[in-house]
Parts: sequence; C-alpha cells; structure tokens
Amino acid sequence: MFVNAIYQEDAEVFSDIEDIHEEFDGRVYFSKVNESDTDIDSDLQVSEFPEIIVVGDQQTQQSPYSLKRAENNRESVIEAICGSMRDVGDAARRKKRPQS
Repeated sequence: MFVNAIYQEDAEVFSDIEDIHEEFDGRVYFSKVNESDTDIDSDLQVSEFPEIIVVGDQQTQQSPYSLKRAENNRESVIEAICGSMRDVGDAARRKKRPQS
C-alpha cells in the first residue's frame, strides 16, 4: 500500500500521520509530495489540498490498483489502508500498540 499525502504549501500538515507505516509491518509506504511534483492529483481531478490518496496494488485482478481517499487524520488514513488491503485480498493486520 502506498499512502500519498499531497500538499500545496505546508508539508507539516501531515505530521500526525508520517509514522503510520510503522503500524503495518512494512506493508505500507508513506510519501508526502508537493502537488506541483506529481501527476496523481491531476489524474484524479483533485483540486483542493491537502489530499491523502491510498493506492493499493491488485496483482490478482485486471485493474492495476485500487484508490481510496482519506481525510487528513490518522483514523481515516488507517481505515483507507485497511479497506485497500481487504480489496486486494490482504489481511489488514496492524502492529498492536503497547497499552499505556
């Protein structure tokens, strides 16, 4: 799974989710990119930023990937990641957080 966090001016808007990949045992990659440096936003007709797009590989299906949009908060991104994992037939397993 690839979490693409697209920003227009301030990359720090994603500081709460930068470490989200740590919850998924190396099966999630996080990338933040300026909207001027990517085509994914124009391909998906994104016009407002920040935008978070989760891309999941679908090796067993005809289409090359699944796309899910998430709100700029941790739980929304986790839901999008888990949903993409379910869509591609992968177990949506997260590392358990230590109890505090």
